[in-house]
Amino acid sequence: MSGGPDERWRRFLGVWRLEPGSCRYPDGDAPQAATYALAPTPGGAITFSIDWEDSAGTAHELSFTAGFAGPVDLGGGIAVTLLLGGDDDALLITEARRDGALLSRGSRRLVENGAVLEVTQEARGRAPTFARYRLVSPYQEER
Repeated sequence: MSGGPDERWRRFLGVWRLEPGSCRYPDGDAPQAATYALAPTPGGAITFSIDWEDSAGTAHELSFTAGFAGPVDLGGGIAVTLLLGGDDDALLITEARRDGALLSRGSRRLVENGAVLEVTQEARGRAPTFARYRLVSPYQEER
């Protein structure tokens, strides 16, 4: 898939604001606030920009670009791949790998008729199993 966004992933684009009270974090506290922006690039990729304030009030930010054409090198041996999954391409998934080994997976699903973006993050920890932690964070579309 290249060029501009097609209908299968255009619906994920936009600016989303975290609903902290609806987060499900098995360990630790959810952020106090967060903004999650998904914007298309001219080459058909998506830039993910996340700004958040953790439970202690410390500000953080993260931004990366991933595309459907293949892995995007983030440096340090880490590459991110973007794909659609689930029934009717209902999931927008990013996978980060270091030297081919899966480090983390982020899945984004639109719920409540597209009004809420539910983000599930899973990451490999020191244990040999993949689902070391699973964070579910619902975001409301900013209007």
